[in-house]
Amino acid sequence: MKRRDVLVGLTGMSFLGVAALTPRGGTVTAQTGAESTIEAQATRIAELEGTVSARGEKINAQRTQIAELKNPQPTATEATSADGSPVDSFGVWDVSVDQIILYDVVGGDVNTHTALGVFAVVYLTVTNTGNGPGSFPERDVRLVDDAGRQYSYALEPTVSYFIYNLGGGFQGDQQPGLPTPVPVVFDIPVDMEIVSITDESRSLYLQAPEPIPA
Repeated sequence: MKRRDVLVGLTGMSFLGVAALTPRGGTVTAQTGAESTIEAQATRIAELEGTVSARGEKINAQRTQIAELKNPQPTATEATSADGSPVDSFGVWDVSVDQIILYDVVGGDVNTHTALGVFAVVYLTVTNTGNGPGSFPERDVRLVDDAGRQYSYALEPTVSYFIYNLGGGFQGDQQPGLPTPVPVVFDIPVDMEIVSITDESRSLYLQAPEPIPA
């Protein structure tokens, strides 16, 4: 056999070996491209999930802000009366609380009232800031306990307290600019913790002093 024929034969065998080792149709290249696409999609999904999470946190923060705006928590006023008691306002009234005294019974020999729990007599000082006479709406005053529950005043015990403890009935209209003492009686549970004094619309807020047993 001639040398030229031997070289041709070896070259042919090498070519066939390479062909045998090379996958048909460029499969390796296709697989590599598919894996790159999957990795890119996974990265994009992770980015989208991070965006959704960030937006969710922002939405939750906005919901919290909206709830706080809809339900503002009252805070004690920094204004004070002549004796240093905190003062707050509702309507045309400046109001301060002087003390709270606890009684089992209020009234006199004719009109005696016994508490179902205990009477809390809240001594307020009110000032009419309007331009004319007015009657302070003690019926709107509320006591608030440590659970946020509100208690309205007791009408007849309040009238009796005015009569027998202040020497007369209601004083009628309060004149503008004149501080006036106004006791308001509440019948409350014996173990109630009085936290604050407010009004029906919750525009008034005063921290309650420690009650004093009579």
